[in-house]
Amino acid sequence: MKIFLMLLIGASLKLQALYFGNPASPQIIEQGFFISIDSLFSCKVGFEKDWVFDRKLHLRGKTNGHTGRFESGMNQGLFTLVFLDRLEVYGSMGSFDASFSNRLTIDNKQRDYSSVENITYGGGARLILAQFDNITLGIDGKFQYAHPRIDSVTVNGVGFSSHSHLAYRESQAGFGISFEAKPLTPYLAVKYSEASAHVSGLKKDISPVSRLKMRSKGRCGMVVGCTISPSKIVDLTVEASLFDEESTTVAGNLKF
Repeated sequence: MKIFLMLLIGASLKLQALYFGNPASPQIIEQGFFISIDSLFSCKVGFEKDWVFDRKLHLRGKTNGHTGRFESGMNQGLFTLVFLDRLEVYGSMGSFDASFSNRLTIDNKQRDYSSVENITYGGGARLILAQFDNITLGIDGKFQYAHPRIDSVTVNGVGFSSHSHLAYRESQAGFGISFEAKPLTPYLAVKYSEASAHVSGLKKDISPVSRLKMRSKGRCGMVVGCTISPSKIVDLTVEASLFDEESTTVAGNLKF
């Protein structure tokens, strides 16, 4: 347990594929405000804050060049339905912003892009497959979408205002294992994710091409995280993603 927590802290200090979540999440909060402990279904509301320090993407299509770091941030509210303490179906909505860079082969100029905050939404499901004493095995799948405006582009250090747009889509599926040691429930997971980022509406004084397409460079990653909960009403999770991205997420839930 101590080794696991040290790995988690070390990863989060350095460190979006998307938030994975604890495989045991449907059962971690046993009792809510109003719904009885033996109810067939319940609901949770919560929050999710994501810091993505580098979502590894590369240019695709006819445009060649080097891509730098793709950074983003999300703040979302969550609503989750829980069935039989084994299945969660959830949706999220909040704000998204991003910054990224590239150097196109056609002119070898460094470009840095920054977006404004805009609405993002997503959803997914989490299912407990099996349990053995304190060990839980589960799967999770989800998607996320955002379409913010890019308000500024810097070309070789010279700033330009912009009215172009970024369309960001990501989907993810994975398998995880958790270990219950109340009040902590640490977990590990492997995941496969697909991310795409399309930039449109770039003017000629900013870029020789009006559109850019980027796609996941790495699709397989690992998740390490830990949830703390007294088994009643609330939980809090810290999670870090590795390999396909470098990111950290903090999420919490309140059960009714």
